[in-house]
Amino acid sequence: MKSRICRRVLTGIITAVMAFSQAYAAAPEVDPQTVLATIDDEKITYGTLETFFNKNNYNQPYRHLTSVSRDSVEDFLDLYIKYRLKVKDAERRGLTEDPAILQEIKTNRDAVAGPFLFSKVVEEPKLVQLQKRRSEEVKVQIIMFRAMPGKESIQDRAAAAIEQLNNGADFSALASEVSDDLESKARGGNIKWFSTMMVHRNLEDAIALLNEGDFTKTPVNVDNMLFIVKLIERAPLQWRLPRHLLLKSTAVRDSLATESLADSLYRALQNGADFTELVSKYTDDMTTRGTGGSLSSGYYSRSYGFENNKRPLVPAFEDALFRIGEGEVSKPVHTKYGWHIVRCDSIKTQDSLTIAREVQKRYRELYYEGDQAEYLRDIRETMGYELNSDAFASLLQRVDSLNTSMSPKWDENISDDLRAEVLYVMGEDGEFTVGAFLDSLSAKRELRASRLNSVQLKRAIELLTRPSLMDHLTKNLETEYPEFARLASEFHNGILIFKLEEEEVWSKMAFDSTEAQAWFAEHREEYRTDSTFYFREIYVLEEEKANDIYTLLEDGADFEELASIHTQRQGLRESSGMRKPISTSEHMFVRKYYEHNMKPGDVSKPFKHELGRSIIQFVRVEAPRNMTYAEALPEFATRFQDQKQKRLQDAWIDSIKEHFEVTKNEETLNELW
Repeated sequence: MKSRICRRVLTGIITAVMAFSQAYAAAPEVDPQTVLATIDDEKITYGTLETFFNKNNYNQPYRHLTSVSRDSVEDFLDLYIKYRLKVKDAERRGLTEDPAILQEIKTNRDAVAGPFLFSKVVEEPKLVQLQKRRSEEVKVQIIMFRAMPGKESIQDRAAAAIEQLNNGADFSALASEVSDDLESKARGGNIKWFSTMMVHRNLEDAIALLNEGDFTKTPVNVDNMLFIVKLIERAPLQWRLPRHLLLKSTAVRDSLATESLADSLYRALQNGADFTELVSKYTDDMTTRGTGGSLSSGYYSRSYGFENNKRPLVPAFEDALFRIGEGEVSKPVHTKYGWHIVRCDSIKTQDSLTIAREVQKRYRELYYEGDQAEYLRDIRETMGYELNSDAFASLLQRVDSLNTSMSPKWDENISDDLRAEVLYVMGEDGEFTVGAFLDSLSAKRELRASRLNSVQLKRAIELLTRPSLMDHLTKNLETEYPEFARLASEFHNGILIFKLEEEEVWSKMAFDSTEAQAWFAEHREEYRTDSTFYFREIYVLEEEKANDIYTLLEDGADFEELASIHTQRQGLRESSGMRKPISTSEHMFVRKYYEHNMKPGDVSKPFKHELGRSIIQFVRVEAPRNMTYAEALPEFATRFQDQKQKRLQDAWIDSIKEHFEVTKNEETLNELW
């Protein structure tokens, strides 16, 4: 229980750290320093309470307390007072001086300091840029060069292409001639519209610097391929709701007649004809005729396709959709499916909050870890990190790159002289030898799986130097970021409160059956069984057979005897059709009982049930009664424990109040609410 709660506290704080910060701003008509309550000489102000109110609702829009009901404010004020009383009780008892608790606080403070720092210096600046880009989409052309046997180097080929473009060569023609990307080459270098984080980062960054009509004067390197990119158009990212009317050529209507009909329908629409009516009368798209031409996949964007299934439209249809305004129809446009008249029912853009969430999620999937590592490498250099290249090269020569430190005799070729050499220097931490590094590879679990190659060994050095690096970066976070100071204080207080709650509440929460029985005796009337119904059933698959059996019953045949012979319900012949007791009023048999006011022995007519027909005989009903302790225990155990927890919490708070004076400023509360 204890470790689970600690993890929950830590996880919650890290989540809050990584979420977007909401700036505090008190309602303009209320001074943030307005005192709402006091605990001895500690003032609980309007600003403090509003900040904590919104921290507890950080997934919701920021709210000023004056927009909240008086009852809700009072409830939250009481909750905050209890929180502060618990902190004061911990301080009074000397927990803030306990070395073990202080170490735990430091350990967990360090755990949240890193995510906080990276959110501020790595993530947030990138997100601002990416959110702006996410509100736009771009159309580009590309020329791509890939290293190929028998051809000049990609650098020379790219340079020659750029020279031709500078001299006025047509980009489309040149792409069709020299590009190594076969798909776009066939379209003169054109690729589909896209938005941020949909192409390689190097390409996106280069495109962001271009004006419409410009191309990159320096080739863009992407995974050892070179790209020349021309920006055709940059536009706001929009989502459009399309409908269409489709006309296909047939044996009795050739292509010319179909095009002519499309033109005449377009003119009719221009003169006020109803689009839905024309669709229902003329469209050859049978799947959309009944929906007025709706494609039933929701809104569509050029970058993302349909919002429901990501499916793209054919280019000509897409172009027509985005050339018209809201409520307008396009001129007839031809695709492989026939002639379309496209209507744009609605245009929308995504709200900033949705964009922010989507960008943050995608950024963390694609770039966050890499940007964090790059940031740490830069800081590591400024702190005086230096790798001894000669010693590192000697180390690589004496180990098998396919092995790890878990392989037998993996370091047997490392001489004592090489072990004594300095492998790297880390600023004020000083020199680290090859031997010390190899010992760490063996001792640290997270490094044992590292392959003994250049990339993995350098990564191991980065991991070994990270603690010192993080101490350096985060030691002054409280002074650099008041926001983190508040966060650290809250976490510090949370640990103190957890320690006391363990002692005052959780250690006393063991389930006591004697207490539970006494509690149940007081609340027995609240726990009653439902009415219990008993039925016999004859179930058969064929309707005709069910009718024949019912005729026999009408003529006086015994229900139990017929059930033991004819029912096809598995296992019920042996019980002469007797079903298990039914205690839910929603069951079909119970509904039949009420519908026909059945009495013991009454038999129903055959009725559809599952895959066949049922005939039921009502046997009896047991009225509701008080449950026994054993029957009720699963229902009341949680409630009993919750009330016990509340009693223990209240008793603890009452004991704290004996040491501290709590006063609410009722006059101010009445003025504000």
